[in-house]
Amino acid sequence: MDENKKSNKIQSTKSNELVTVAESPVAAEALQRAIDYFGNVFRLSNSVGFKRNGNFYDILSSKKRIGPLIALKVEAATKGYVKRHELCPNYDWSLVPPTDWSSINEKGEQTHMYYTTLEHDGVKKAFNRAVEYFGSVTGLSRALQYESCSRVSQVIHGKTKVGPLLALKIEALTKGHVTRQELCPDYDWLIFPPFDWSKSEC
Repeated sequence: MDENKKSNKIQSTKSNELVTVAESPVAAEALQRAIDYFGNVFRLSNSVGFKRNGNFYDILSSKKRIGPLIALKVEAATKGYVKRHELCPNYDWSLVPPTDWSSINEKGEQTHMYYTTLEHDGVKKAFNRAVEYFGSVTGLSRALQYESCSRVSQVIHGKTKVGPLLALKIEALTKGHVTRQELCPDYDWLIFPPFDWSKSEC
Protein backbone atom coordinates (compact mmCIF):
# COMPACT_ATOMS: atom_id res chain seq x y z
CA MET A 1 0.00 0.00 0.00
CA ASP A 2 1.46 3.39 -0.97
CA GLU A 3 1.91 6.24 1.52
CA ASN A 4 -1.08 8.25 0.24
CA LYS A 5 -3.44 5.35 0.82
CA LYS A 6 -1.94 4.80 4.25
CA SER A 7 -2.48 8.42 5.21
CA ASN A 8 -6.12 8.25 4.10
CA LYS A 9 -6.86 5.16 6.14
CA ILE A 10 -8.97 6.07 9.16
CA GLN A 11 -9.82 3.94 12.13
CA SER A 12 -13.50 3.40 12.87
CA THR A 13 -14.83 2.96 16.39
CA LYS A 14 -17.95 1.12 15.20
CA SER A 15 -18.41 -1.83 12.89
CA ASN A 16 -21.74 -0.44 11.58
CA GLU A 17 -22.47 -4.00 10.49
CA LEU A 18 -26.07 -4.37 9.31
CA VAL A 19 -27.99 -7.45 10.41
CA THR A 20 -30.88 -9.56 9.17
CA VAL A 21 -33.83 -10.42 11.41
CA ALA A 22 -32.49 -13.99 11.55
CA GLU A 23 -29.23 -12.67 13.02
CA SER A 24 -30.84 -10.30 15.54
CA PRO A 25 -33.83 -11.31 17.70
CA VAL A 26 -34.06 -7.67 18.83
CA ALA A 27 -34.45 -6.46 15.25
CA ALA A 28 -36.94 -9.23 14.47
CA GLU A 29 -39.11 -8.33 17.46
CA ALA A 30 -38.93 -4.62 16.63
CA LEU A 31 -39.96 -5.16 13.02
CA GLN A 32 -42.91 -7.30 14.12
CA ARG A 33 -44.01 -4.51 16.47
CA ALA A 34 -43.85 -2.08 13.56
CA ILE A 35 -46.08 -4.39 11.49
CA ASP A 36 -48.49 -4.77 14.41
CA TYR A 37 -48.53 -0.98 14.85
CA PHE A 38 -49.98 -0.55 11.35
CA GLY A 39 -51.91 -3.82 11.24
CA ASN A 40 -50.14 -5.39 8.26
CA VAL A 41 -47.09 -5.20 6.00
CA PHE A 42 -48.97 -3.28 3.31
CA ARG A 43 -49.75 -0.36 5.63
CA LEU A 44 -46.22 -0.32 7.02
CA SER A 45 -44.84 -0.21 3.47
CA ASN A 46 -47.09 2.73 2.60
CA SER A 47 -46.09 4.59 5.77
CA VAL A 48 -42.39 4.64 4.83
CA GLY A 49 -42.96 5.33 1.14
CA PHE A 50 -42.20 1.89 -0.29
CA LYS A 51 -43.91 1.28 -3.62
CA ARG A 52 -44.12 -2.47 -3.05
CA ASN A 53 -44.52 -4.79 -0.08
CA GLY A 54 -41.64 -6.96 -1.25
CA ASN A 55 -39.08 -4.77 0.48
CA PHE A 56 -40.34 -5.75 3.92
CA TYR A 57 -41.04 -9.34 2.91
CA ASP A 58 -37.40 -9.61 1.81
CA ILE A 59 -36.38 -8.25 5.22
CA LEU A 60 -38.73 -10.66 7.02
CA SER A 61 -37.25 -13.60 5.11
CA SER A 62 -33.70 -12.34 5.82
CA LYS A 63 -32.96 -11.78 2.14
CA LYS A 64 -32.21 -8.15 2.97
CA ARG A 65 -30.67 -6.43 5.97
CA ILE A 66 -32.25 -3.53 7.83
CA GLY A 67 -30.36 -0.35 7.01
CA PRO A 68 -30.20 2.88 9.02
CA LEU A 69 -32.46 4.86 6.66
CA ILE A 70 -35.22 2.24 6.90
CA ALA A 71 -34.78 2.23 10.68
CA LEU A 72 -35.19 6.01 10.79
CA LYS A 73 -38.28 5.88 8.57
CA VAL A 74 -39.93 3.19 10.70
CA GLU A 75 -39.13 5.09 13.90
CA ALA A 76 -40.65 8.21 12.36
CA ALA A 77 -43.71 6.40 11.03
CA THR A 78 -44.40 4.81 14.44
CA LYS A 79 -43.53 8.11 16.18
CA GLY A 80 -40.90 6.43 18.32
CA TYR A 81 -42.87 3.31 19.25
CA VAL A 82 -40.23 1.27 17.38
CA LYS A 83 -36.73 2.66 17.87
CA ARG A 84 -33.97 3.07 15.29
CA HIS A 85 -31.44 1.25 17.50
CA GLU A 86 -33.78 -1.72 17.89
CA LEU A 87 -34.04 -2.21 14.12
CA CYS A 88 -30.38 -1.46 13.41
CA PRO A 89 -28.61 -2.38 16.68
CA ASN A 90 -24.98 -2.33 15.45
CA TYR A 91 -25.16 1.05 13.74
CA ASP A 92 -23.47 4.03 15.40
CA TRP A 93 -26.43 6.33 16.08
CA SER A 94 -24.41 8.91 18.04
CA LEU A 95 -24.22 11.20 14.98
CA VAL A 96 -28.00 11.29 14.53
CA PRO A 97 -29.68 13.21 17.36
CA PRO A 98 -32.68 11.76 19.22
CA THR A 99 -36.05 13.13 18.17
CA ASP A 100 -39.13 14.01 20.22
CA TRP A 101 -41.70 12.18 18.08
CA SER A 102 -44.57 13.38 20.33
CA SER A 103 -44.15 16.81 18.71
CA ILE A 104 -45.09 15.50 15.26
CA ASN A 105 -48.63 16.06 14.04
CA GLU A 106 -48.26 14.65 10.52
CA LYS A 107 -45.81 12.41 8.71
CA GLY A 108 -45.69 13.90 5.24
CA GLU A 109 -44.72 11.85 2.21
CA GLN A 110 -41.26 10.78 1.12
CA THR A 111 -40.10 12.37 -2.14
CA HIS A 112 -36.93 10.26 -2.53
CA MET A 113 -35.29 12.99 -4.62
CA TYR A 114 -31.55 13.14 -3.93
CA TYR A 115 -28.86 15.01 -5.87
CA THR A 116 -25.17 14.81 -6.59
CA THR A 117 -23.01 17.92 -6.25
CA LEU A 118 -22.94 18.13 -10.06
CA GLU A 119 -26.73 18.09 -10.34
CA HIS A 120 -27.53 20.78 -7.76
CA ASP A 121 -25.39 23.87 -7.13
CA GLY A 122 -26.89 24.43 -3.68
CA VAL A 123 -25.97 20.91 -2.59
CA LYS A 124 -22.45 21.43 -3.93
CA LYS A 125 -21.99 24.68 -1.99
CA ALA A 126 -23.41 23.16 1.21
CA PHE A 127 -21.18 20.08 1.02
CA ASN A 128 -18.12 22.23 0.32
CA ARG A 129 -18.96 24.24 3.45
CA ALA A 130 -19.03 21.00 5.41
CA VAL A 131 -15.55 20.17 4.12
CA GLU A 132 -14.35 23.68 5.02
CA TYR A 133 -15.89 23.33 8.50
CA PHE A 134 -13.55 20.41 9.25
CA GLY A 135 -10.64 21.85 7.30
CA SER A 136 -10.26 19.14 4.68
CA VAL A 137 -11.75 16.05 3.07
CA THR A 138 -9.83 13.97 5.60
CA GLY A 139 -11.27 16.00 8.47
CA LEU A 140 -14.86 15.46 7.32
CA SER A 141 -14.16 11.76 6.69
CA ARG A 142 -12.82 11.38 10.24
CA ALA A 143 -15.85 13.17 11.68
CA LEU A 144 -18.16 10.83 9.76
CA GLN A 145 -16.08 7.87 11.01
CA TYR A 146 -15.40 6.65 7.48
CA GLU A 147 -12.48 4.25 7.07
CA SER A 148 -11.06 6.25 4.16
CA CYS A 149 -11.56 9.53 2.31
CA SER A 150 -12.97 7.88 -0.80
CA ARG A 151 -16.65 8.20 0.18
CA VAL A 152 -16.41 11.95 0.74
CA SER A 153 -14.36 12.33 -2.45
CA GLN A 154 -17.06 10.50 -4.42
CA VAL A 155 -19.66 13.00 -3.20
CA ILE A 156 -17.41 15.96 -4.09
CA HIS A 157 -16.88 14.63 -7.62
CA GLY A 158 -20.58 13.94 -8.16
CA LYS A 159 -20.31 10.15 -8.19
CA THR A 160 -22.54 9.65 -5.13
CA LYS A 161 -25.81 11.36 -4.24
CA VAL A 162 -26.31 13.07 -0.88
CA GLY A 163 -29.05 11.16 0.94
CA PRO A 164 -31.01 12.11 4.08
CA LEU A 165 -28.93 10.06 6.52
CA LEU A 166 -25.70 11.74 5.40
CA ALA A 167 -27.47 15.11 5.52
CA LEU A 168 -28.58 14.50 9.11
CA LYS A 169 -25.09 13.41 10.15
CA ILE A 170 -23.44 16.49 8.64
CA GLU A 171 -26.02 18.80 10.20
CA ALA A 172 -25.32 17.19 13.57
CA LEU A 173 -21.54 17.29 13.20
CA THR A 174 -21.53 20.94 12.11
CA LYS A 175 -24.11 21.81 14.78
CA GLY A 176 -26.44 23.25 12.18
CA HIS A 177 -23.81 25.24 10.27
CA VAL A 178 -24.72 23.08 7.27
CA THR A 179 -28.37 22.03 7.34
CA ARG A 180 -30.17 18.89 6.21
CA GLN A 181 -32.38 20.97 3.90
CA GLU A 182 -29.36 22.40 2.07
CA LEU A 183 -27.83 18.98 1.48
CA CYS A 184 -31.05 17.18 0.61
CA PRO A 185 -33.42 19.98 -0.51
CA ASP A 186 -36.25 17.93 -2.04
CA TYR A 187 -36.51 15.36 0.75
CA ASP A 188 -39.67 15.56 2.86
CA TRP A 189 -38.25 16.61 6.23
CA LEU A 190 -41.66 16.93 7.95
CA ILE A 191 -41.06 13.67 9.83
CA PHE A 192 -37.85 15.12 11.27
CA PRO A 193 -38.68 18.22 13.33
CA PRO A 194 -36.16 21.09 13.59
CA PHE A 195 -33.39 20.59 16.15
CA ASP A 196 -31.99 23.36 18.36
CA TRP A 197 -28.24 22.84 17.90
CA SER A 198 -27.43 25.63 20.37
CA LYS A 199 -28.56 23.28 23.15
CA SER A 200 -26.78 20.24 21.75
CA GLU A 201 -23.62 18.70 23.15
CA CYS A 202 -23.14 16.67 19.96
